[in-house]
This record gives sequence, structure tokens and C-alpha cells, in this order.
Amino acid sequence: MERTADEVARPEFTSTGPSHVDPLVHERAKPGGRIPRPSPNAYRISSTTLDTGAVVVRVTGLPDHNAAQEFGAALTAAVDTRPPLLVADLFGLRTAGKGIAEALLSAYHRGRPSTCLRVVARQVAALRGLSKTPVWELVEIYPTVAYAVRTPWV
Repeated sequence: MERTADEVARPEFTSTGPSHVDPLVHERAKPGGRIPRPSPNAYRISSTTLDTGAVVVRVTGLPDHNAAQEFGAALTAAVDTRPPLLVADLFGLRTAGKGIAEALLSAYHRGRPSTCLRVVARQVAALRGLSKTPVWELVEIYPTVAYAVRTPWV
């Protein structure tokens, strides 16, 4: 079978599967098949600056060592901008391990005294993981981002 110039220049035309595969999905959708579900090992980290000047760093999914390092780097980058309030959103986190706690402690100490650090967590596994660390004693924990941002900080 001969290929046209478009097919040679754009290899996605010759592919029988999808042109891109989301790394957070571990099975492909087949025509008429099930919707792909997220990989159990998937995590995402994002950072948002709110109108109030507060910065929210969010991690979701099931973190591993790499996720803890990326989360720590995102928190450090956020603290370096010296926001008045930094919110670490662990709401979508399935568990909080030692790496996440160390990243939070590092951000807490690095941001003192100009940045107030708050943590958002509601999942029992994440709260249980944090309760075994100094984060539990040093940082205020809130059930939602809206509540953490709305409450006045000093």
C-alpha cells in the first residue's frame, strides 16, 4: 500500500490506534467498549494563584516518591514568591506518606514568618498519615480550600 505525502508527513494518519495516549490512563477505549479509567498509580500536581494573592498547590491521586518530590518542588516555588497564604490541597490525595509530610514541613519552615501555610485534607488515609508527623502540630488543617482561604490569616 502506498502512502500519500500527508501520511508520510503526519504519521498519525497511518496509526490504527489513538494518536496520543494519556499517561494517566492505563487502558485504551475500544470502539463500543468501556471508558478508560485512571491508572491507580496516577497523580497530578497543579498550582493556582487566587485573586486574594493566596497560592493553592494541589496534588491528587496516589503519590509515590516522584510525586512527593514534585509536590515539594511546587511548594518551594510557591513559597519563593512570598504569598501571604499558601494552601496545600491534599483533598484528592488517597494517602499521605512521609514524602508529602516532609515537603509540607520544608515549605512551612521556608515560608516562616511571611507565608501562612494551610493544608486541606478530608480523606481518612491522608489525615492518618499526617497525624503521625509534626505537620499535625504545626500546620492548620481545613476540610475545603474555600474554608482555608476564607478564614483570616495573620
